[in-house]
Amino acid sequence: MTSTMEVYDPAPPTPEARAYAEGKRQAEAVLGEPGQGGGPFAFAAVRTAHVLGGGREEFTGRLAHYTGRIAAGTPVDVHEAPYATSFIHHHEIARFLQWTAGQSFTGAVDAASHGSLDVLELCALVAERVGRPAGLRTVEAGAAASPFSFDRDYALDNSRAEGLGYRFRRVADWLPGAIDEAAGAAL
Repeated sequence: MTSTMEVYDPAPPTPEARAYAEGKRQAEAVLGEPGQGGGPFAFAAVRTAHVLGGGREEFTGRLAHYTGRIAAGTPVDVHEAPYATSFIHHHEIARFLQWTAGQSFTGAVDAASHGSLDVLELCALVAERVGRPAGLRTVEAGAAASPFSFDRDYALDNSRAEGLGYRFRRVADWLPGAIDEAAGAAL
């Protein structure tokens, strides 16, 4: 079973997102992790970081949100003290899922590239790539902010997957290219 890290967010933003998240969490509970009540069969749950990359094929539009706003000189709404989050390239999550299918481990495993970023670091990198300074607008506590601006800890720990033998890439190695793809897709 695969879920994005948003499923484990304590405060999904919409009723639809809350219902989806609750359904995913219930599915994990029903299937059960071995050693915690067990389930009807061996079961692994991949919990994936925010998937980026793919240019026009990146269906969430979250990276395009940043490249478009910064390139246009439009401010990006951020929390006063944003927390870091985890990312993974779309090809890397595909490789990880293929690898996982051939393994015999059970239970939950996080899939994330090495190196988390907060929204300020992401904006700085986007600004560098698009050649324009990032305008930032701080929002009040509890107010809506741009995607990837989090007012709570929101990073994954890939150490279990690494301990099982998978080697993740570093965000710093692939994110610049993903930003270039997102910026190019907007042209």
